[in-house]
Formats: sequence, structure tokens, C-alpha cells
Amino acid sequence: AVSTMTVDMPQRFLSRARANLSLNGYGGPLHRFHEGDCLQWLKSSGERYGLIFINPPAFYRNRDNRTAFDLRQDHTILLQQAMNRLSRDGILIFSCNCGKFDLDPSLEQQYNITDISEQTIAHDCRRRARNHCCWQLHHFEKS
Repeated sequence: AVSTMTVDMPQRFLSRARANLSLNGYGGPLHRFHEGDCLQWLKSSGERYGLIFINPPAFYRNRDNRTAFDLRQDHTILLQQAMNRLSRDGILIFSCNCGKFDLDPSLEQQYNITDISEQTIAHDCRRRARNHCCWQLHHFEKS
């Protein structure tokens, strides 16, 4: 990627992401970081992206202790908001590691979705892979 945007809640995760990008030769103004709620950021951002990678926690609570995110309940709105930021020919990768997880079936009516879980498990992690799920989402082609 020519440029990246990393959005995460705890500053320590952003610091780790910044360090990892640097270790891999990426840094500077083309690689930006935002500390905050991803759902709020997706609502307020007007940018479009060619590739979006989402790997949310199974659950988190905001600092204000009033707002919580539960992946099983909230993944539909998260993916819909992210798809609103995806370019028409872009790819969204949605990964989670929270055990038995099923995508909301209504998403298949809105987007082209492919389960790529098997292709995204490293060979040395196959025995522990039962918690890993991964999907690739695209916009439907306009006819």
C-alpha cells in the first residue's frame, strides 16, 4: 500500500502498529494513525480505500464505560460502515478469532462475500485454527 490508516482504541496498540510499520520500512505522513472508536471514525471519515482490513476484538468497552462493542451483535453495522468507505472495486478483509462465529446472513444480500478462512491460516497454526474466521467482501458489480 502506498498509504495506510490505522484506527484503534488503546494507544498501546497504535504504538505497536507504528513500530511494526517502521520495522517493515514504512513510516512518515503516508501512514497515519487515529486513536478512537472505529465505528465513530467510519461515520465521520469521508475517505475511500482500495483495501480495508478489519480484525476487531470479540468485545470492548469504551473509556466512558457507556458504549460497548460486541462483535456478534455489532459486526453488521461495522461491516456496512466499512463497506461505505471501500472503493467500488476494493477489497475488505474481515478476520476474527472468537470461536464459532456466523456472519449476519443479510450481509450476503448486500455484498459479494467469500469465506477465505482456510487460506489465511498459517501451516504451523492449523491445530489451533478452530477459532479463526476470515472473509473477503466486495461490492456487487454494477450491471
